[in-house]
Amino acid sequence: KSRMPDFRALLHWQPEVDTDSSGNALVNFYTSDLTGSYLIEVNGQTSDGKHGSVRKLIHVKRQR
Repeated sequence: KSRMPDFRALLHWQPEVDTDSSGNALVNFYTSDLTGSYLIEVNGQTSDGKHGSVRKLIHVKRQR
C-alpha cells in the first residue's frame, strides 16, 4: 500500500486574501501525506503597493 510521493513545488495558490483590522488572516490548505518538515513561503502586497514576505517551517505529523 505505498503512496506516490507529492513533489509539487506549489501546494496552494490564493491570489487574494482579506485580512482583519490587525492585518491577520487565516488560510487553509492541504499538505502532502508524507510526514516531515516543510518550508512555507507567503508573499503579499498591500492595496497601496507595499510588498512583504515570510518563511516558516511547518511539521506534518502522522494522523492518529
